[in-house]
Amino acid sequence: QTCALPICLESLIMSVPVERVVKILFLGDAATGKTSIIKQYVYSDFSEQHIATATVDFTLKLVKKGDITYRMQLWDIAGQDRFQNISRVYYRNSHAAFIVCDNTNPETLENVKKWKSQIGEKTLLPNGKPLPVILLVNKCDITENPLSEEAITTVCKECGITTWFRTSAKTGENITECMTRLLDSVIVFDDIWEVEMTDDAVTPSTETRSKKGCC
Repeated sequence: QTCALPICLESLIMSVPVERVVKILFLGDAATGKTSIIKQYVYSDFSEQHIATATVDFTLKLVKKGDITYRMQLWDIAGQDRFQNISRVYYRNSHAAFIVCDNTNPETLENVKKWKSQIGEKTLLPNGKPLPVILLVNKCDITENPLSEEAITTVCKECGITTWFRTSAKTGENITECMTRLLDSVIVFDDIWEVEMTDDAVTPSTETRSKKGCC
């Protein structure tokens, strides 16, 4: 027996794998551990010796949810002031962002406000809505003089961040959890996937230099 043509076509269409690209920014001051968080999530790896990010670096992680595979593009944006003007061009076509601060350095928490304002100035979702943003208070394995919950929630309220996690790139604490939460906050939007990416999407440079400590 042969099936009716419309039914065959429908079955064929339904069998085609669906992939969606999710571009996620990692922002924050230098040495807060952005690169280490990505390495822990993608490779389950941590090292005391790191390569400092110059301008931007890029890592891909595939995550399958139901019948859809999400290609998570993790964009590691340099936190040094001298790269700020160059790095902002890479914000284009983003779907979500992490802002990372150092659990032992209050100045990096204060600078979260600056990073959050840059996101709002530079990019929106394809449907015109603000990007989902999560704050990561990294290096929570260091328990000496940690940032207080009151200080963290105050900054979050001031810049409109509703979700934050204490994370450790060293131990892996809350790394998978925060990634899952951010991806879930993006895929709830049904109206952002059919919009074509613009032609001015930028390919990242991977120029790097050796440096001790997290970046």
